[in-house]
Parts: sequence; C-alpha cells; structure tokens
Amino acid sequence: MIPYTSDKCVFIKSRRYPGTEILIECPKGFGVEGSTPEACARRELLEETGLEPCVLNYEGVVGENFPTHVFSCNVTETPSTAPVSALNEGIEGLVYVPISELDHSFILRHRISCPVTILAIPLLRSGKKDF
Repeated sequence: MIPYTSDKCVFIKSRRYPGTEILIECPKGFGVEGSTPEACARRELLEETGLEPCVLNYEGVVGENFPTHVFSCNVTETPSTAPVSALNEGIEGLVYVPISELDHSFILRHRISCPVTILAIPLLRSGKKDF
C-alpha cells in the first residue's frame, strides 16, 4: 500500500524484524484465503495505520515467486481510528514525509530495503497522483 496525502507519503515506523533498528516502510501484509487483494490492502492499511482509503488505485504486481499486489491511495492526515494490530506487529507510529524530500538519499539514509517502499518513491516523485 502506498498511502499519500496532498503533499506527503505516509510510512510506518516499525521494528518488525529481529534487532533494534527502526524500519521505515509502506504498510503491507499478507492475503487472506477467500479475500481479494483490494480487500486485504484496505484491511492492512486500517490495521497498521488507522487510515482509510477513499479509492484504491491498483499499481500492479511486484515479484514473481512471491507476488505482491501494490495499491496506492489518497488518505487524510489524521487516522480515523487507532491502529488495531500496530503493537502486535512492532509498529511504533506513522511517519509523514514530504513527497519533495523523497529521493535516492532518503532510501540510503533510512536503509530502506522493502521493494514496495522503494517503488513508491519514484511514483510519488513523478507527480502523478493517480499513478
């Protein structure tokens, strides 16, 4: 999920993996049997951020062996509810980054390795809001 406001991208700050390093990445999760990728994307966004998308834009699939469906969506800056699963998943909060500050040095500085998060940066920088 690539959530954004009029001028910022919304990332989660988490400690999902062993170690003490804080990761900044796009919200994401796994599918549920019998559920569509869109329904799963909506659920994960709400669970991890408390944000609800107005309209989801399907961006495509990243990867072949373990395909990841990628969506983007415009959101408001204030979560409508408290994130449901944030504490269970090691999520420590939301990070709002001005789109104008998203560049290669942002990826390097924050040691971002998530392919969806790396994909989000040039999409947002291109100025296309409907990708």
